[in-house]
Amino acid sequence: MNETHLARMLDDMTVAGYLARINAMVFLWADRDRLDRLRRLPRYAASAHVVLTLDTASLVAAHRDRIALTRINSGAALFPSGRRGTATFRGIDGFPARDRPVELAVTGGIPDLGRHLVRVQEWAGDEVRDVPLP
Repeated sequence: MNETHLARMLDDMTVAGYLARINAMVFLWADRDRLDRLRRLPRYAASAHVVLTLDTASLVAAHRDRIALTRINSGAALFPSGRRGTATFRGIDGFPARDRPVELAVTGGIPDLGRHLVRVQEWAGDEVRDVPLP
């Protein structure tokens, strides 16, 4: 993340405060199309990716109070565009119904990840291989 660009994007937080906030979270793509676009970027396209599919209802039931939604890729600060700050992340109840979430973040991680795991796959180019669940 380019901290100089990030500093220009921030409304009501310092760079250190924003980085501390996002570093305390585990991020999940809420939209498969966004995941596909990211993994097809030149810097990632040649790499294999392990993709975890989670049961969203189960995850929300267990961690609702620690879940935040955002309509942007909150860690993308390569170019100085877009705004970020305390309003970037909203709880489920405070997320605007008109917006589509791009990321679902869980503060403090997901210690019971296995309980919500539906599928594990390895994606390499156009090849998808199922990996046995642990």
